[in-house]
Amino acid sequence: MRPDSHLLLNLNQALLKISKSSLKSYIAHLKQSNPNIHTADNILLAYCLKAIDLFEGIILLQESNLMEDAQILIRSLFETNLNTYCVIKLASDDLDNAAHQVMNGTMIMGGKKATQQNTGNDDFFDDVGVLKTLYSEQEIKEIERFGFPQCSIRQRAINDNKLEWYNVMYKNFSRNAHALDIAEYLVKTNVREYHETYEEMHELRDGAALEHAHTCFYQIILYYSRRYDWGIEDNLSDIRLQFNQIARDQ
Repeated sequence: MRPDSHLLLNLNQALLKISKSSLKSYIAHLKQSNPNIHTADNILLAYCLKAIDLFEGIILLQESNLMEDAQILIRSLFETNLNTYCVIKLASDDLDNAAHQVMNGTMIMGGKKATQQNTGNDDFFDDVGVLKTLYSEQEIKEIERFGFPQCSIRQRAINDNKLEWYNVMYKNFSRNAHALDIAEYLVKTNVREYHETYEEMHELRDGAALEHAHTCFYQIILYYSRRYDWGIEDNLSDIRLQFNQIARDQ
């Protein structure tokens, strides 16, 4: 872990803390006031909670110097960032349509998994069958494969102007999701000798992982603060500025 990583991790801890507190307070307020919250907002809040859980897991792994393992969760955080954008885009056009597309997609994907695993009941499959009548055969194939966005992770990245992130980060980190890849662990055993540039490459990769996770999560929480009037934009900006300054100076 590079010398400034602990400073960056501390800032990510601060970002996590204010985000968890804000979401917790907001949900408590909703439960107390019992407002008629739209399903699309429930979906967005669920994605926020998922992002928080992922970011916390990433920090715990990085603090334990399990950088390769953290990259698996960073990949998931990137997908969550993209999926959140998809819901935001749908909701900005039509809240009802956003809710229907996400919930229908979840049910249709669930129907495919239930069929493969031989689970579920007749009522569930009947409901899925009704939902499928709302879509073309091609749309159903795309939903069963990709979920409600109906397109690949790469296409979602293009739609959100994050193709470079996809090429540099998502594709790179994907290899750590597979148990066959043990390149980093061969280095750690010291059984084989590697040129020092190999270690330098991994320092760069670990630094990029820290920054990528930070940026993904920052973007997500900034949106929620603005949408739900959490009022933490200034705090987020302060953390972001400090993080960028340290990352630039390393």
